[in-house]
Amino acid sequence: MKKTKITDKSTVPSPFDTTIHKTERTSVAIAMHWMREIVAKQNLPIGMPDVDTTAMDRKSPDIVIYERPTSQKALCVIEFKQPYFDVFNEKELKEPARKKATRRKAKYFATSNFQRLIWYNTERVNSFRPEEEQIHDKYLLSQIENLDLIEEPKYKNSIIASLEHFLIDLYEVHTGKKPEPKQAIDELLIFRLQGKINRLSGYYKRIIEDKAHKAKTRQAAISACRAP
Repeated sequence: MKKTKITDKSTVPSPFDTTIHKTERTSVAIAMHWMREIVAKQNLPIGMPDVDTTAMDRKSPDIVIYERPTSQKALCVIEFKQPYFDVFNEKELKEPARKKATRRKAKYFATSNFQRLIWYNTERVNSFRPEEEQIHDKYLLSQIENLDLIEEPKYKNSIIASLEHFLIDLYEVHTGKKPEPKQAIDELLIFRLQGKINRLSGYYKRIIEDKAHKAKTRQAAISACRAP
């Protein structure tokens, strides 16, 4: 029998690597903690966000926000993915969030990749309304690419500010204190295109930086060999 060879060593973690990384779940818990602080600071009369709660469907939304502090009725569920996911990803984000919101009879759901957050109306999504009618609003959270950095001030402060905006909007729109934001087709298209451009630019930036680093290392090695 031939022995199989592992060709991509980068996919095999070293048993001696003691580096600690923040997982998606860890980052969701951090975001939930920030959201709880916002609800308390702004004295919003909605239920404190919970993380990873389950129901009869045994499917756990990342975060659930309740209608009132003493209520178990879900107002909004939120699904998160790593920053390299498209926030509009149907299979990994929008559809799971829609199903969990529908099961819990939540009026709203949201998807996020820690860079952006998209706020949907559950009934309108279930009714297959045009996308610009499904979306209540969209929020730029940060430019983060590595969740290990989520608590660094430049990412943390930006995310908290946008989550605060979202939670206030959620409460005020739900209670009728504020009219629903209207999404123009062209604005939504620009938002989606900008997101794809940012994703591609980040991808190519890493490739260029890697090539530049390798070229610099190679040149240094050549110079060292030529030195008397």
